[in-house]
Amino acid sequence: KVYAETVEAAYSVEGLALGRIDGGTSRVWRYKDLPPITDHSHAVAFAEGLKKLGPSPSAKAVEELYAQTVDVNYSVEGLALGRIDGGRHRSWHYPGMPLITDRSQAEAFAKGLKKLGPSPSAKAVAKVYAETVEAAYSVEGLA
Repeated sequence: KVYAETVEAAYSVEGLALGRIDGGTSRVWRYKDLPPITDHSHAVAFAEGLKKLGPSPSAKAVEELYAQTVDVNYSVEGLALGRIDGGRHRSWHYPGMPLITDRSQAEAFAKGLKKLGPSPSAKAVAKVYAETVEAAYSVEGLA
């Protein structure tokens, strides 16, 4: 009880449920059926937006607010932002390519795509993917 009143209280955000993931080591904030929010500042921005929407916001308004206050912080130009593992982890996708689950790899891939210019060939995209995403997982001497 003392822990909840002193430590956990500092992380509470009005209107959002505070929870834990990853075996209790990471805090998350939840609102209805939306994916969990994993950053306190994003949770605060989302909650402030909810207050401005009023007592009964539409689902569409809430989803737009989530995109503007939470997802915007993880977007990578040219890639679709998604979720995996029940919404706990983000992923990035480019049509025809496997999901990317590491943000730095997604950013490197997007940077490579940008250099290709508009309407790159599938072969050129695959080459950039291999050089930026798959290369991060290669181990010398192993196939």
